[in-house]
Amino acid sequence: MSHARADSTKKRESKIPILLTIIVSSSLLFLIGYNAQAATVPDPPVGLSAIPIYPTVVSLTWSPPQHNGSAAITHYMIESKTATTSYATLITLGNVTKYNNTGLTTGKTYIYRVSAINSVGTSSPSSEVAATPTSTSAPPKNISPNPPTSLTATVYSGTQVNLSWNPPPNNGGPPVTGYKIQYSLDSGSFADLVSNSGTAVTGYSHTGLSTGHTYTYK
Repeated sequence: MSHARADSTKKRESKIPILLTIIVSSSLLFLIGYNAQAATVPDPPVGLSAIPIYPTVVSLTWSPPQHNGSAAITHYMIESKTATTSYATLITLGNVTKYNNTGLTTGKTYIYRVSAINSVGTSSPSSEVAATPTSTSAPPKNISPNPPTSLTATVYSGTQVNLSWNPPPNNGGPPVTGYKIQYSLDSGSFADLVSNSGTAVTGYSHTGLSTGHTYTYK
């Protein structure tokens, strides 16, 4: 759940004359104006999952890093190993968050980790996960996806809040096709802001807001 509040204050140089107050996971941050920061390597990807979907195939999915180092993620590098080998690069992909590792040996355990890459360099690897395809491995039945993660609300102006989040670590089988966004005003009841976005895009701009009110999102 994420909160955002905008209040009026003095104009500072040519920047937007508001005090940006963002409440995320009960942590209060005060942001005044905007200062550019030098790009760095990204954080590791999160939510890596490895699921055997056939006797010789493991399906890998993950979510982007919480912080991209102020530079767009361009690639992901997957590494794998077994109990008797060391990590080696399996493949370097573009900006996608899933991969099927094929041609595996049934009954053998494979261990994976993934790193994010931007224009500065490569992140530390994610937490590792293991999977063992068996003779009965099959795609999981379609179930409801896990909740999205890392919802943040950023005050863009006195009348606009930008929302962003990460996809669910497990989509339940079929790809995510949309998101439902709800909000409350000044701790009131939640109401639908968007009942179904109809897209897998992980961001939304809430416009037409009133200065001085607190908006809470989920």
